[in-house]
Amino acid sequence: MRKQSKLPRQYDTEVLSQSQRMSALTAKLLQIQKQTGIKALAVLSATQYDGKTAVTSSLAINYANSGRKVLLINANPFDEVSALGGGSKGGLSDFLTKEKAELADFISKTQYEGLETISGNQNALVFNNVSARASIDRLLQTVNDEYDLILFDGPATDEGPDGLALADLIKTVLVVLRRDHSKISAVDTMMSDLIDTGANVIGSIVIDQ
Repeated sequence: MRKQSKLPRQYDTEVLSQSQRMSALTAKLLQIQKQTGIKALAVLSATQYDGKTAVTSSLAINYANSGRKVLLINANPFDEVSALGGGSKGGLSDFLTKEKAELADFISKTQYEGLETISGNQNALVFNNVSARASIDRLLQTVNDEYDLILFDGPATDEGPDGLALADLIKTVLVVLRRDHSKISAVDTMMSDLIDTGANVIGSIVIDQ
């Protein structure tokens, strides 16, 4: 199932990456990494069209532009390939479900030095598979020493169980909200559910309509 309509307004990731809010978010995440050593981060929203993919891509661009190496992974079964392109090498679900899959076969370069993607289409419910945790652990062990940040661009939690399942696997979450668009009831439900998974919500960003 794919989204048929478009965002209320498409964001220019280059422009968004240079905004004060994204610069502050980048600085905050760098500080958190320095304090905790985390590398993997799931980016989620409560409702569709909250600008989550634009935020994830902008954050990845900022890290790459600072000389760091980033892996951006499309983990959203309700969107097509990453905003930064790619998709020809297969997606995350292909890697998770294929035995003896080589991660290098799924990674694509982008126009940004140091920013690479796994950007093929993602299949729904793959994170609920009993072998998903072992496969995610294998992925993170493989890329941990090579990348400074591994970003999972996840789905909205009101679209199904995939977002919470991803949060349960990655354990560290950034929440994206969109002014005058995100539904308060959905946000409240998401935050409660994230607490139940034991995920650590390290922060949120509110972007304009």
